[in-house]
Amino acid sequence: MNNDPKTIDHNPHERREPKWLWKAIFAFVALLWLVNLPKGYDWVQIALGGVTGLFLAAWAMEKTGGEVPESWRTKSARRR
Repeated sequence: MNNDPKTIDHNPHERREPKWLWKAIFAFVALLWLVNLPKGYDWVQIALGGVTGLFLAAWAMEKTGGEVPESWRTKSARRR
C-alpha cells in the first residue's frame, strides 16, 4: 500500500464500460431523429423523445455516480 497522498488506490479488477458505448448509443439516437424528423409528429416521435431523455439521464447518472453537483444544491438554513 502506498502512503503517498498524491496517489489513488485503484482496484485492478474493476470492470468499466467501454468509452465508445455511449458514443454509439447517441449516434444511433441521432440517426433515429434524422430519419423521423421529416415525417411530422406522432407517437413514434414522442416515444423517441422519451427514449432520448432516458439515455441522457442514464449517461448523466453514470458520469456523476448519482451525486448532485454542489452548485445545484440549495443551502440549508444551518449552512448559510
